[in-house]
Amino acid sequence: MKKKLISLSTLLIFVFLFFTGCQKETQLNEETPVSCENGLQSLQSLKGDNAKDQCRLISINSNIGFTSTFTYNQKQLAKSWTLSWDNNENIDLGTFQYNNKDLLTMAKYDFNGVPYSDAVPRYDNKDRVIKTIWYEPNTTNIVDEVFYTYDNSGHMVRQQSFMWGIDAHLVADAQGNYSRFDTYIDGIPVQSAVYTHYRSNKNPFTAISGQPFSLLYYTLVFSKWWETSESIIFYDEVGNPYFLWDQDPARTEMKMGKQNYLVDGKFYDRITGDLYHYWFDYEDCGKNNVGNISLVSQQGGSGFVKNKKSEFMKVMMSRGKAFREGLLNLRNDVIKKGK
Repeated sequence: MKKKLISLSTLLIFVFLFFTGCQKETQLNEETPVSCENGLQSLQSLKGDNAKDQCRLISINSNIGFTSTFTYNQKQLAKSWTLSWDNNENIDLGTFQYNNKDLLTMAKYDFNGVPYSDAVPRYDNKDRVIKTIWYEPNTTNIVDEVFYTYDNSGHMVRQQSFMWGIDAHLVADAQGNYSRFDTYIDGIPVQSAVYTHYRSNKNPFTAISGQPFSLLYYTLVFSKWWETSESIIFYDEVGNPYFLWDQDPARTEMKMGKQNYLVDGKFYDRITGDLYHYWFDYEDCGKNNVGNISLVSQQGGSGFVKNKKSEFMKVMMSRGKAFREGLLNLRNDVIKKGK
């Protein structure tokens, strides 16, 4: 115990002397001297692996034609989220603003450089998002309002747009993983997503600081673990199911890196045998950070571009009228191909 106290005292003295020295140097120079920057890096390195959950997600890559990248502000909150579709033919960009409590207050979205939507979340007294108001960009014209409901454990269990008759039900387990989403339009079941979580890991989405969940993507609420399988189902008028894809958890391959974050995942569709391959890169995970940048060159652009998952995700990232019509049209296409 005495050794720990001495070590802590030594560290505090070092911190005091370091910042005092930097403050004096900064007063003499307009810019912070290099020596201070190096010293700060050295100070951060003292934290090393003792710092918990410092990883920040900087990219999501895939073999199916899309990739995501993330940047962060000085407080390490997500500053932007770029999603490139169809090998960079289409680009969604979200930029984010926060209040002094580090709560997201505004998300502005562009598509191929053209603004298309502004989202403003509202919070309850527990700092949970209870509503998102969607506006035409740079106006006060409301195009959608989405309301969120939580259970007693704090898990989101419902998303509703009364303006467009959209009602999504979410099922969370005790570990904080979402096993099922069911989407209704005008009270009629249209689409479900079913997930398994058989292997412990840290979901890469939970390493995006400042994002309570994805505002843009319907039902993209961050599970504690990344799933071991995903099945997407559509229903006809009498409730018969039609699978868009149905991944086999027994064939799933997952590799975890620093702090048990997922860095590589391979998932196989039982219907077609298609491979869905994702790999993830992080920053600030401490020493021996495991990344998979080398896998990017190994992919060589292979994969099935403009595939069914790409089309599904585009629909789920739309809002209001576009989401309603897009999901119903996709359902009709899936049913037609399944008959």
